[in-house]
Amino acid sequence: MLNLRDTLTGEKRELVPIADEVRLYVCGITPYSEAHLGHALFSIVFDVLRRYLEWRGYGVRHIQNFTDIDDKLIERSHETGTPVEELAERHSDAYMAQLTRLNVLAATEYPRATEEIPNIISFIEGLVEKGVAYASGGDVYYRVRDKADYGKLSKRDVDDLRSGARVDLSELKDDPLDFALWKGAKPGEPHWDSPWGPGRPGWHIECSAMAVNALGEQIDIHGGGADLIFPHHENEIAQSESFTGKAPFASFWMHNALLTLATRRCRSRSGTSSASTRCWTATGRTRCACSSLRVTTAVPSPSAKRRSTRRVPALNGFGRQRSPRERAAPKSRRSIRRKRRRDSPRPWTTT
Repeated sequence: MLNLRDTLTGEKRELVPIADEVRLYVCGITPYSEAHLGHALFSIVFDVLRRYLEWRGYGVRHIQNFTDIDDKLIERSHETGTPVEELAERHSDAYMAQLTRLNVLAATEYPRATEEIPNIISFIEGLVEKGVAYASGGDVYYRVRDKADYGKLSKRDVDDLRSGARVDLSELKDDPLDFALWKGAKPGEPHWDSPWGPGRPGWHIECSAMAVNALGEQIDIHGGGADLIFPHHENEIAQSESFTGKAPFASFWMHNALLTLATRRCRSRSGTSSASTRCWTATGRTRCACSSLRVTTAVPSPSAKRRSTRRVPALNGFGRQRSPRERAAPKSRRSIRRKRRRDSPRPWTTT
């Protein structure tokens, strides 16, 4: 018997796989920049979970996605002048190479959002047919208030979200709480044809479509960083359970805590940090070590500076540095000899 803690219920329960193998889905990275230590953390955490499950005799089908089309990728593409596809490919390959160096087992599959567009469109069409989603101005939105238990994972009340953070406001929405399933194309952005016009998928729908396509309508474990609980995983639950008509979407929701170094917090997606404007890390670098897994140029940290200003080695009674033998002597004996030499009269002195 194996007990796991479920984020949704807050309780430990026995893991009983739905099928012959454990269906594990882990939210992967959005490769708009170099991987950081927060990415390494969640990768290792769920690698350990998978290894333990296999050691206990469970078969594991492990799926981890790449969100290779997203607002952040498009923004970074415009900033650097690099095509979105090239940017995503370069950082995805670098991340995979780093996983190998960390001895993390490869997942069973690494689906990419851009390769799942037909499945995503089919998923959205199903939600529209059920009446829980609607098209507006080339976009498609999910009706949050149609899901009676929305907020159950993050323990939030729908009515309190109106003025809350991370609620995207748009004139095209029927309700400010509704979130985008499909975004109409804008000039200079990658896009695909759809029943609602050219556009691209929203962030949340990508994971639901990939999870259902790779693992089925219900899965055993859905994992990711704690910063994904709301709104990402909350929205995944809503749209997935609305589409399949089955609950729960995942038997267990598991989240690793955020990694904090010194005064800065590593977030896997948002890239935000604490209010501190200066980050001195344990590695002694001027920028947060979470910014990249690559080695950066080291500079003295405050602790290193303190170490560098230590006093020179104490001198013995004859004005020279102590010998190794003297340094190895017990401190108490050494102190006694030094005191005797200091206090004894010198024959060459005059009164």
